[in-house]
Order: sequence, then C-alpha cells, then structure tokens
Amino acid sequence: MTFVPAVCPRIALNAQLLRLNEGYRSAGIARYIFHLLRELPQALPDCALEVFATEPLAPSLLQNVRLRVTRLPVHKPVWRIIWEQTLFAWALREQYALLHSMAYVSPLLNRTPSVVTWYDASFLMYPEYFRPFQRLYLKIGARASARRARKIITISESSKQDLVRLLQIPPERVHVALPGVETVPAAELQNFRRAKNLPEHFVLYVGTREPRKNLPTLIRAFVQAKRAARLPHYLILAGGRGWLDHEIATTIQELDAQAMILFPGFVAQAELPQWYRAADAFAYLPQYEGFGMP
Repeated sequence: MTFVPAVCPRIALNAQLLRLNEGYRSAGIARYIFHLLRELPQALPDCALEVFATEPLAPSLLQNVRLRVTRLPVHKPVWRIIWEQTLFAWALREQYALLHSMAYVSPLLNRTPSVVTWYDASFLMYPEYFRPFQRLYLKIGARASARRARKIITISESSKQDLVRLLQIPPERVHVALPGVETVPAAELQNFRRAKNLPEHFVLYVGTREPRKNLPTLIRAFVQAKRAARLPHYLILAGGRGWLDHEIATTIQELDAQAMILFPGFVAQAELPQWYRAADAFAYLPQYEGFGMP
C-alpha cells in the first residue's frame, strides 16, 4: 500500500489593519488581530498560515507565520482598499484552502472559500457617525462579503443578533468567538502616578475619540456632578483621536470645563492596568458598542 502525504492546507489572512504603533488604529481591531495571529499557529499546527500585513513590527513579533508584504502604502485607507480589491484578489488565485478576512471585507472578485470577521454593526446602525467614503465602502463591501462567506465570526452575542437581524443571515452561519483577556503584571502604583503626574482623584475613560463613544454626554454629566457635589475629581479621557470628534472640544468650551478634563493621548497596552488601578471610577457609555471590554 502506498501512502500519499497529506497536503498542508494554505490559509490566507488579510491582516492589513494590524497596527502596533501608538494611535487609535492600534486599538481594538488591531489588538484582536495581533493576538489571534500569535495564537493561531498553536491552534492550527498542520496549516500553512500566510499573513498579508505590512506592520513593521510584525516580523519580530509573529515568527510562526509567513508574512507577505506589499510596497503600496496600505496604512492609508484608500491604498489599502485598492490593494485589497486588486493585488490581493489576484494573489488569492493561488491555491488557498481558505481566506480569513479579519475586518469586514473580502475582495469582491474572490473565489476562495472565506470566513469574515465582523466586530459589530455600528456602520449600519449609526451610519451618520462615519465619513461618507468609509460608510459607502463598508455598506457595499461588508454586506457582500458577509453574504458570500461560508461563516461569519463575531465577538459577542449582541453583535450576532444585530447581524442576523440587519443582514437577514441564518444564525447558524454566524459564530461567536469571545475575545480573551490579557494578563499584565502590575507595577508599583505610586511610582506610576508620579511618572504620569496624575491627580489624586479622577474618573477615567479609555477609548478612541469617535462619535458613538458618546463623550459629549459623559462630559456634561461629569461637569454637572462635579459642580453640584463639589467633587475634587478630574475627568481623564485617554485614547487616540479618531474621527468626527469636534463636538468634544465644543462641549468643553461651552461648559468652560477646560481645567477639569485631561487628555493624555493614546495609552500603551502595558500601562492600562495601572490607569484603571489609579482611577476612582471608570466611565464608559457609548451609544452602541460591539467591542467595548475595558
């Protein structure tokens, strides 16, 4: 009897949204992609994982996958979409067993069996919170990708229910894979407070500054409570600047609250536990959220 060696299945993963720099693009989706790529080789040891990504730090941090890069400046959204729908679609003509589109959209001309990850349905439920081109691209591309995918992965039961309801997709095609929780060693808190020049009392928010995070409402509520109860607290809005966030500055100016609110900018993942430990309270009240897990 002759034994034929099994062919190692090749899986293509579109990870062009992987960003590890300090900015809002390295927040939720990028962290999800990074940790998934770090763990997948252990979960799928018999598969050849080919990751399409141009993050400069990826070669040193993701050593158990094959990285495929492009010379196009795909860190810019327009170029990423052009690459995705042309050069990437052409590359998929190779013999891949599966494509995993890790952020909503697959190439429209793709013929490879695919799964696609949807984190939430925010652009369908609150389209006014997205730039016109971004809204159009997601509305067309993500809908088409979801309908053609063999399976859809999402990160919560709430997001699954939204997808089934809004896209009229059979629930058995949508699978919930809950994100894990990263453990980070705790540093000495007082040293951290001094290094960051933190006030003794503060309320903390962490997240990208974008419309659906509902930050103007948080600011109004905080200012009202602080003045009514004469609270000693500051409000710290930590996180990178996203898009359409002009109402935040307008609200602060209208309330004459500049001295009460601090913006430390993007917070590194390793520092997040210390920010939470140092705060008296954490405030998080988005209008819609599929990804919020502070």
